[in-house]
Amino acid sequence: MTTAMAGLGTGETLTVVDAAVAARRGAEVSVLHSAAHWADLHGDHEGVTRGHGATDEPGARREHPVFRRWGGEGTPVVAQFATAELAVSLGVHPESARRLIADALDLRHRLSPLWQLTCTTTTVEVWVLRRIAALTRHLTPQSAHLIATDLVDLVGSLPTGRLLERLEALVLLAETAEAEAAADAGSGDSGPEGSGTEGSGGDGAGGGSSSGDERDEPDPRFVTFNPSTRRGFKGLYAKLTAAEAIVGDAQVQRLAEKLLATDLAAGVPRRHLDSISVARSRALGLLIGSPESALAILADSTEPVPSRARATTIVHLHLSEDAVQAMARASTSGTVAGGVAKIEGHGPTTLAEALAVLRLTEVSIRPVLDPWATRPVDSYAFTGALREAVLTRSPADCYPHAVNTTHHMDIDHTIPYDPHGPPGQTRIDNAGPMSRHHHRIKTAGVLALRQPVPDLYVWRTRHHRYRLVDQTGTHHLPAWLGALVFSDHHDDHELAIDLLTTGDDHGLGADLGLVHPNQPPTSFTLTA
Repeated sequence: MTTAMAGLGTGETLTVVDAAVAARRGAEVSVLHSAAHWADLHGDHEGVTRGHGATDEPGARREHPVFRRWGGEGTPVVAQFATAELAVSLGVHPESARRLIADALDLRHRLSPLWQLTCTTTTVEVWVLRRIAALTRHLTPQSAHLIATDLVDLVGSLPTGRLLERLEALVLLAETAEAEAAADAGSGDSGPEGSGTEGSGGDGAGGGSSSGDERDEPDPRFVTFNPSTRRGFKGLYAKLTAAEAIVGDAQVQRLAEKLLATDLAAGVPRRHLDSISVARSRALGLLIGSPESALAILADSTEPVPSRARATTIVHLHLSEDAVQAMARASTSGTVAGGVAKIEGHGPTTLAEALAVLRLTEVSIRPVLDPWATRPVDSYAFTGALREAVLTRSPADCYPHAVNTTHHMDIDHTIPYDPHGPPGQTRIDNAGPMSRHHHRIKTAGVLALRQPVPDLYVWRTRHHRYRLVDQTGTHHLPAWLGALVFSDHHDDHELAIDLLTTGDDHGLGADLGLVHPNQPPTSFTLTA
């Protein structure tokens, strides 16, 4: 292969990469489908005559098989030793083979919209689908199917981190709904019924269907130190509530910054200062080993050491309309609000946990921004209300496959800012949030960017591969359509805008996908 590739140019090499990625995904789908079929061959039917499945060998010892349900509620049972031979062919431990079968059966029987994707496209990663299966296994089949329906149009385009964050929120919503339904029915167990057969969950079946609700498990919090010591250091691992973790993170950051300021005031040259990561480690060690000293550093010199030093924390709390209504109902009834909120930088959480965060901090409410009511400015920097408006309108990094959804991003001018140019260049429809690294890639000209309409970002590589980024993620764009976006001719540009904004999915419908990438059609209709 190395010899064959020696004569390839850059574009040809990228073509080989495209083909290899598609082949890998196709092979992984084949293994997934084979695992489901292997389970069928070893299911509870007449052909299964041994504990590890059917056999055609003459004189083979026969015994009554024992069956397990490794998937969630609604999946078929499988002979308990079915994984033994499959694991040998896969080159993995039988437990890994069991998890593969469980995921495959969950996808086929409980997450059928996602399973259908594996039959029609090679744009999805099998490991992502398996992750969805594992995280929804404890839910009812109805809840799992609703989640699959929500994610099916996003799983091939939304970056994995953002997709799994959405999944986490959907699982929280489903758990809340199932708990409320169980309470209304007078049952204290909101877990799925009939989630196994004889022996289900035993024999190393962890990760299979849940025999109870995860909310009934003991408090998951813990603190542990790594038993090994390396060069005088140990690892510290802990699980806290969302409120404790968010406020604690702010406290550690605040103390770390004060430690660096103290070092600087003591004459340590700036170039010899610790990195912020090292300073945070020092700060946490001080909070644990000498809390009195930490409190004294955190306290202002003009006031006594407070019993509780509060950190200044900026929390962007994202609430759906349903969540706001749930909070209103809980306020009038005196109950705890159900529902899910997203705390920026910390992922989805229950409303109760989000409110706990607010109780531990000094809260100031800022008005909701209307992005389109924010006027352009004549300066270079996106600051104040304009910056907030851009991030409200486009909350995610606009670079292909990017995952950043925090406020810690640069705001880049899509059309570079010209200090001698016209006024109003710094405006919401000429702006894209990016991490610093992605910003530098664009500035260096490695990838070019156009923003045909405010919500759509079209990127072009040097080898004329085009990607469109919108609120649903990153999509492949045919070369002819990308060329229209980047054309200097006004009519081409207007045609591109029309094509990209006509369909229900911003011009990425099925009909468009059938168009030859190098030959634009004479007429077509964009459909979802």
